[in-house]
Amino acid sequence: MKNLLEKTSDKLVKAFLNNKIIEPIPSKYTKSLSEAQKLRKLCESKIKEPVIGFKAAGTGIPLIKKFKEKEPFYTSIYKRNFLKSGKSVKINGSTLGIELEVGYKVKKSFFSSKGSITMKNISRHFVTYTVILMIT
Repeated sequence: MKNLLEKTSDKLVKAFLNNKIIEPIPSKYTKSLSEAQKLRKLCESKIKEPVIGFKAAGTGIPLIKKFKEKEPFYTSIYKRNFLKSGKSVKINGSTLGIELEVGYKVKKSFFSSKGSITMKNISRHFVTYTVILMIT
């Protein structure tokens, strides 16, 4: 028999794959970051789609202290959620807001670079950059 974590993750994964909106999940998973991380990891393990990057959050020291965390948290960005320039986005009455962020595709040479990275030489390590649209 499935527990609440399994049932909730199944609902979230099904909604994600079918691009549907579901009722709010139990507050247990929104009040505690450790519970939210368990749910995120379980959901992501069930999604068998290409991951093209990661979104980090809680990177500021004041935020980390407020949440009593030791490190920032992250989530996967799936290829299906990546929009090329000029594409349109559908929103509905449940959309709370839209956030734009800039994402960079980094060359592999960046990770094997021996010298220091400065503002003058950092651009040679990027292949492209994109604006990431996040709908909440």
